[in-house]
Parts: sequence; structure tokens; C-alpha cells
Amino acid sequence: MEFIKDFTRKVTDTAKVAAKKSSDMVEITKLNFNIGSEEDKIKKTYTQIGEIVYHSYEKGEEIPQDLKELCEKVVATKKSIEKMRQQILSLKNIKICPTCKEELPEEVAFCPKCGTKQEVVVPVVQEEKAEDNVENNAESDAQINVENSAENNAENNVEIIEVNDAENIDNEYQVEEDVEK
Repeated sequence: MEFIKDFTRKVTDTAKVAAKKSSDMVEITKLNFNIGSEEDKIKKTYTQIGEIVYHSYEKGEEIPQDLKELCEKVVATKKSIEKMRQQILSLKNIKICPTCKEELPEEVAFCPKCGTKQEVVVPVVQEEKAEDNVENNAESDAQINVENSAENNAENNVEIIEVNDAENIDNEYQVEEDVEK
């Protein structure tokens, strides 16, 4: 009988410990979730602060230089995104209505949704693109050659300086030896 009482007590104690640990784990999970929620609030607030500063920059209001540089990065990124969106539209042979933002085939003269007259998109001839590519490649090659020349000159200058420094050190030792004699 004693064995059964001990066994029952151990099982009960173990169940209580397991229940306690389980409730602790639930509480920890809730707290971690709440911490995450609070951190999300902070991130949203940071985002709102950033948007306010950026809108001030767009309006031409004075902002600190470091923030101005970040705003300029945003502007450059927005331009890059817009350029990529235009490339996608071109590849899809569609355009966007400036009034209602509806996607339209390039050849449409009027928007079927709002009726706004559309600009006629003139297709670019492949020869013009090829000429542009040749010009761009020539410019790129010239730029690379200039950069490589500058790098080679810098490396040569470093070597010359190192050789001159070594000669100066030898000369200094000779002067010291002459003085000692």
C-alpha cells in the first residue's frame, strides 16, 4: 500500500510541476507576443516619423543634412522603381491611364473606363536601340579604361614611394655611421 501512496504522490507532484511549467510557458509565450506587438508599435512610429521627415523634405523644408541624404536615397530609389515599372509596362505592351490608373493596351486612344484621351506611344525601332547600345558600350569601355589606368598609376606610385622610402632608410643609417666615426 505504501508503494501505491508514494507512486500516487509522485505522479501528482509531477503533474503539478508539469502544469506549473505549462502555465509558465503559456505566460512566457504571451509576454513574448506582447513584446513583439510593442516592438511593432515602435517600428510603425519610426516609420511615421520617417514619413513626416520625408514629406518635409519634399516640401522643401529645412531638415538636418544626414536626414536630407537619406531622403535623397529614397528619391533615387523611387526613380529606379518607376523606371523598372515603365520597363515592365513596355514589355507587356501596356500603358497606365494618368487619370484613373487603369492598365490599357498601348494602341488605345481613349481610356474605356474614364474616357481620358491617351498619348500615342510610338514604338522604338530596334535599330535605334542597337545604336544606343553601341554608344553605351563605347562609353562604358572608355570609363573602364580610365579607371584601370588610374588604378595602375596608383599602384606604380605606391611601388616608387616604397622604393624611395627604403633608399632613405639606407641613407639615414649611412649618415649615422659617419657621425659615429
